Amino acid sequence: YRDFDGRFWLIDVDSHSQIWLKTLINNTLYIKH
Repeated sequence: YRDFDGRFWLIDVDSHSQIWLKTLINNTLYIKH
């Protein structure tokens, strides 16, 4: 169930936020180098 207006957060917030946080951290570390 993919819905980019935010509804999917209520269904799969854990797995999605983990992926998002990993991506954000990786991007931040990459930019700093």
